[in-house]
Amino acid sequence: TWWPELKLEAVQVAGPRVRRAPGFSFERRTVGAELREWDGAKFVTTPAQTVLDLIDSMGGAAIDEALRRKATTLEDLWTALRLGKERAGNRERERLLRESRDRPWSELERAAHVALRKAHIKGWATNHRVSVKDKDYFLDAAFPRLMLALEFDGWEFHRSFDSFIADRHRDVQLTLAGWTVLRFTDSTMETMPSSVSAMIRQLEAR
Repeated sequence: TWWPELKLEAVQVAGPRVRRAPGFSFERRTVGAELREWDGAKFVTTPAQTVLDLIDSMGGAAIDEALRRKATTLEDLWTALRLGKERAGNRERERLLRESRDRPWSELERAAHVALRKAHIKGWATNHRVSVKDKDYFLDAAFPRLMLALEFDGWEFHRSFDSFIADRHRDVQLTLAGWTVLRFTDSTMETMPSSVSAMIRQLEAR
């Protein structure tokens, strides 16, 4: 309903009986009325409940994708978790929701947020909007007071040459507007906190 291009091995079905049918995976479970909606032909789980179900196979990526698409909200996800509080696996779901408090849009952003918090680096905001020449840019993470931007590049979001070029144009525009832009990939995530701390010290001194 909100991620039509997602490829699944089987459609998950929750109900009072466990059956077998090609293309379906049945689970004996009751989904409360607050967590399902009628699509005109059948009941389907709400986006928030669907995300919690997908966590079992996709981890935090399901949360990130739903938030990026604005299919649901973090508040709705917490509500869905509370409504199914007796369900097995909720400890992991709760951990991932806590990690999502700064609303990452990708697994790499999620890892970056965790790393920044572990390093006790403060003063950053996520998905920070900056307007340059009447164009809005959303920074993965930013220290607005220092005009320091952090971008976290995963290949899954940069598969085309056009996307690569657009990112470089964006960096130029931000730099001309006075921003310092630091880019990190999964291979440089280990040293990211120390690099950010060093740049903060330089900008503070400047």
